[in-house]
Amino acid sequence: MFLFFLWIGSSLCGAATGDFIFRRLVATNGLSQSSVLAMVQDEMGFLWIGTKDGLNRFDGYEFVVYKYDPSDMNTLSNNEVSCLAIEGNRFLWIGTRSGGINRLELATGVITRYSNLTYDDLVRGIYIDPEGKLWAGTSEGLFLYEPPAAESNGKGHFVNVSKNASYKSSKGLPFVHSRKNIPVVSIFYMENGKLMIGAEEGLFEYDIEKNSFKSVSDATLGYAVFTRIIRDSKDRIWASSYDGLVRLELNPNSDHYQIVKYNNQQKDPGRYLSANWVEDILEDHKDNIWVATRGGGLIRLEDDKVVDNFNYSMGNSKDLPDNIINSLLIGRTGVLWLGTESNELLYLDLFAKKFNSIRTGDKNGLRDNLVTAITGNGQTMWVGTSSNGIDLFQLEGNRVVKSGNIPRVWINKDSWKSEIAALLCDSNNVLWIGSATNSLIKYSEKSGFESFLVNGYLFSLMEDNRGNVWFGTWGQGLGYINKKTSVITQYNETPERMMGLSSDKVLSIYLDSRDYLWVGTKGGGVNVAKMADVIDRRGRFKVFKHQPNDLHSLSYNDVFDIHEDRNGTIWLATGGGLNRLVITGEDGFASALKFDQIEFEKVDEKQGLPGGLVHTILEDGHGDLWLGTNKGLSRYSIPENSLVNYGVNDGLPSGKFNSNSA
Repeated sequence: MFLFFLWIGSSLCGAATGDFIFRRLVATNGLSQSSVLAMVQDEMGFLWIGTKDGLNRFDGYEFVVYKYDPSDMNTLSNNEVSCLAIEGNRFLWIGTRSGGINRLELATGVITRYSNLTYDDLVRGIYIDPEGKLWAGTSEGLFLYEPPAAESNGKGHFVNVSKNASYKSSKGLPFVHSRKNIPVVSIFYMENGKLMIGAEEGLFEYDIEKNSFKSVSDATLGYAVFTRIIRDSKDRIWASSYDGLVRLELNPNSDHYQIVKYNNQQKDPGRYLSANWVEDILEDHKDNIWVATRGGGLIRLEDDKVVDNFNYSMGNSKDLPDNIINSLLIGRTGVLWLGTESNELLYLDLFAKKFNSIRTGDKNGLRDNLVTAITGNGQTMWVGTSSNGIDLFQLEGNRVVKSGNIPRVWINKDSWKSEIAALLCDSNNVLWIGSATNSLIKYSEKSGFESFLVNGYLFSLMEDNRGNVWFGTWGQGLGYINKKTSVITQYNETPERMMGLSSDKVLSIYLDSRDYLWVGTKGGGVNVAKMADVIDRRGRFKVFKHQPNDLHSLSYNDVFDIHEDRNGTIWLATGGGLNRLVITGEDGFASALKFDQIEFEKVDEKQGLPGGLVHTILEDGHGDLWLGTNKGLSRYSIPENSLVNYGVNDGLPSGKFNSNSA
């Protein structure tokens, strides 16, 4: 097991509630209206969204809007879309609040209207059963669509099957209802030619052949408006209503259902709902039941018990932005979509891998959400920020506890900096600090700050095995300070003093197990030489750079990080992906370096890396490499040559990583 920390320089755009991160859909253009009443996804992956003012089709980037036009019959009959259903790859069926039903042909976009079905043309639900029959729930009962004859060019028509239907109680006695036909809201196919019908006056079984409605249970007759019916993975029926949620289990010794109630009157916390008005329900791949309420936000049930309630609270940006959730949908990629009353679409990736983040905004969090450097000693972690100094954290098992902040790094009694560029905790637990000044700063709780004048701003730090701390500068090459004598040596200004260093802008420094010093640069590729030769100023650095006509050369000349894995292989994080050093000779590294028997293999966006720019490399206890890129985090398996990518949907605060931030 390994422990690593990665902080990213931007704040989260979404709502974080425990392990779940809900995000607001961002597109190049907005929805036609903010109230989302219905959603479906077609076989091409398009998301269809019904609102109070138009139908929207979303392709992952932008919305296409369909609306009523009085001068064009090939438009919606009404803009308030109440329900949707997809019929294979042919049709989208659209129910409206006062315009009846519309059928949109997916291939052509042609819209056919079916209006004047009832006195108010209010359609509450549309359902296509396993036999392909299309049913509609209306204010005047249950309708069945009768398609045109095969040889006909007609559009078919809807028949109200409720007109001549019989109604019975759960005991088989005649049932007297308050209206001529019971308004139907939700429909679900059971088996053996029966539908479960959610109505304004209870739950009913509808026998298609007998044209007969029978109450499921007298316990449901007092419920107002059953909005949705589903069957879960355990073959049980769930039904949502304005009076709460019910679970139906068929008694094996009879044809009666046992009713389990969930509402705000229940004393059992596992069946308590924060709001009784439930608009929608569905089950996910982990058998969780998600419950969309009107006024109580979103509720999650696990093992039939309420375990989470996600809702809006004033002043808490981490909560859901809306307590009214009108509709739910799980898309083909495992994304849970939430249609809200006033905040358009939210989504949650149910397959996301979860990362825990330390953020700004509370006393135990970061002082600045742009992290520029991290170092530690196994117990204490120092986190450098862009404008608020250094945060200190203690590692206590799996917990990270904040222990303090160093708001200012003092250069002298009159000068200080809060912008941190590089950090190093050395073998004596002394903290070394680099910033945008001509100073290398040493800090300990006992002695405070001590500053050393150097040439160039410091952007990288490393401790060697000889009691030296090395530093890389922007514009003044490489240098080191001896910790005992405080004598500073620099490799800068002239080619001779730089020993052939390919650039005076040093981004990374690394000492490998063979005692070779590696120096990654901005624009000059990577440099390598024996550490003893560098200290004694013998010879020159060997330089590896990108060659446009050589596929086996370094892929890019900006080298942000250098790492040697457990097998002795050198890896480079570059502006053109991850590079692996390959020795083509048979006599080891020293011989390969001397006789130019070194090549580079790259892992880039063509292999699945989310971003071409790799800033950081860390190795975990399994030998996998973790790569911080400009577009997310990647775990690279060396034996399998495979990548697993992580982004904001997995709990990362941002997809952008910075140099030195791991």
